[in-house]
Amino acid sequence: MARESLARQQRIHEGATLVLPRPAGISLICATGTVWITHDGDCKDVVLEAGESYTSERRSRMLVYGLTASSVLLR
Repeated sequence: MARESLARQQRIHEGATLVLPRPAGISLICATGTVWITHDGDCKDVVLEAGESYTSERRSRMLVYGLTASSVLLR
């Protein structure tokens, strides 16, 4: 099975939040728009724009907030 087929696309409306309860090892690619990523208990936040990616190494809940209407790929 090709690695690309393991990706799942998720749309996030502006102002909406995607909650990932156990994100360790998940890679998130921002396909369109801009998202803000934060983990419970972590003061370091990440902002991704289209074409940028982030891989979570933390187990704590991750919130992905749509700063604009966005589309992300989760692997």
